[in-house]
Amino acid sequence: MRRVNDRSVPGSTRHGWVSLEYLREGLCLGAIVVVVLGALTSLNGYSPNPIATTLLEEQYPVYSLGCTDDGHTLWFNCFHRGLVLINLEEPSDSETLRYLNTQLVDADVSSRSPRLICTTSSLGQTRWIHDREFTAELELQPADGPISDLKTLGDGRTAVGVTNGGVITCWTWNGRGVDQRQTRTTGSLTLVETSADGAWSAIIADNFELLVYHVPTGVIERRWDVRDAHCSALAVSPDGSLIATGGKEGIVRVWNRATGQLRWERRCDNLATCALDFSMDGKWLAGGGFGRTIHLWRAADGQEEATLAAHSGTIRALSFHPDGRRLYSGGLDGRVYEWSLEQRAILRSFQ
Repeated sequence: MRRVNDRSVPGSTRHGWVSLEYLREGLCLGAIVVVVLGALTSLNGYSPNPIATTLLEEQYPVYSLGCTDDGHTLWFNCFHRGLVLINLEEPSDSETLRYLNTQLVDADVSSRSPRLICTTSSLGQTRWIHDREFTAELELQPADGPISDLKTLGDGRTAVGVTNGGVITCWTWNGRGVDQRQTRTTGSLTLVETSADGAWSAIIADNFELLVYHVPTGVIERRWDVRDAHCSALAVSPDGSLIATGGKEGIVRVWNRATGQLRWERRCDNLATCALDFSMDGKWLAGGGFGRTIHLWRAADGQEEATLAAHSGTIRALSFHPDGRRLYSGGLDGRVYEWSLEQRAILRSFQ
């Protein structure tokens, strides 16, 4: 599911480089919102889908998204506005969770029930909400500063977070509260992704070093250089055997998790790669970024099977549907698309 990637705030220098594309797209989005809202208010009797209306009125960049293992729910995070949960079988029965953080930067939702929602804000707050009834809402307090990235595990009880201070924290819900285990290492930790079985996490340190973290034991098994000056995209295959990285150079590399050896590399775009995701059967890898085109490769050997283009802004998030026939994409243009991989076409959009 999910797995999305560079979580830096637009204009941030946390990773040491700034893109003017954020500024250009922000201005364009503002102009588009004004024009569209003006047109809507001039139409008498117009009554659009409530979820479409919510996103259309705000038109904020989408920074992360995912699909639950049962294929029923699509979620995505609209920067600084809220977490949107869409019922894919009945889109009108959807919700926008604005109260999670007033300045929401990043979010992740577990793939199975009970639902675990973790969010981080621009104020450094990290919030954990457990199960569908929201019976537990806890403020996580990691060591060494705010969390730079956070991922839930499929069990609906566990989350792994990393900080710029070099601390890996694993939280587990015990029925009454949260147990916490920490592992300290060197380097500023910026990204984390987990395998579907919850056994392995891949972590980026200092933007160019890859750490393999064994979740059950809290041990860092291996680390190596990913050959990119700025790694901004990360994905782990469902069985944990492969790790994909991408960054400023626009080159996607797939590694053997057990040995650290490079399996293959392909150019995604001439611009930075920001999003990667493996299909649930492990056969496919999707990637996208500043080039605004989605590339679909065979995970085993890197053979490119298709390219998909529709976004007018940087692609920031990719997630396969569990059936393997659909793919979801989100970007700085504020749009989320559902793609048919058989037809190579958009089935529907949420915008």
